[in-house]
Amino acid sequence: TDCTLSQTLQHHHISEEVVADGVRIELRGEVALLSRNVIIQGDHDERLCPDPEISTDGETKLSCNQFGAQLFFHSPGHESLIAKISNLEIRNAGQAFRLGRYAIHWHMIGNVKQSFQKNCSIHHSWNRGVAIHGVH
Repeated sequence: TDCTLSQTLQHHHISEEVVADGVRIELRGEVALLSRNVIIQGDHDERLCPDPEISTDGETKLSCNQFGAQLFFHSPGHESLIAKISNLEIRNAGQAFRLGRYAIHWHMIGNVKQSFQKNCSIHHSWNRGVAIHGVH
């Protein structure tokens, strides 16, 4: 499928083809508009920033204490928790240098046949975006 643009892109996008050991490899990234109608955002607490310019990238105010929001799912056993997460934007999340403090954390739940996470955008995270363990 061909796509013709009527104006230049707002951001630089790298795209190239290379040949390695006789194999042609296309190096391209997917480009999409990630727009979510529900946003979970940690406190940006810019008071702790030594330089006000580092507290924002122009769109998202960053947390200089690196102590962001978390979605933590834990329950005593199989099917005792149902979480359905979709179409969320999560930013300024997770907590730096703290084990188990991730933007989204599915923790030791067991079987979760009725739960899901899909179409979520996680950015400006201070730790892993998603952690899943002890979940079947």
